[in-house]
Amino acid sequence: MLKDKRYIEANQKIANGKITRFQQLFKAIPKNIVFRDMRYYRPHFINKEFDMERLILRDIIILSDLFEITFEKMFLLIDNQRVEDKQI
Repeated sequence: MLKDKRYIEANQKIANGKITRFQQLFKAIPKNIVFRDMRYYRPHFINKEFDMERLILRDIIILSDLFEITFEKMFLLIDNQRVEDKQI
């Protein structure tokens, strides 16, 4: 299966600092594409409001592989989103 080219574009935006939070990833590539590529069902991905607290380690690893970034970078995007959500 060919990888969607938007993963590469998102990776470049992360490297350039244009994507700094987790939810911004889904502006670069739709959630349904990411879910399909993850190849397994996770109920917290289905809701419009993404439940950050229900992410598991496996999700983060798969997502970092899909976007071709390090686990640490994906974790940082998730943490940045968590911090922003708490401020709202």
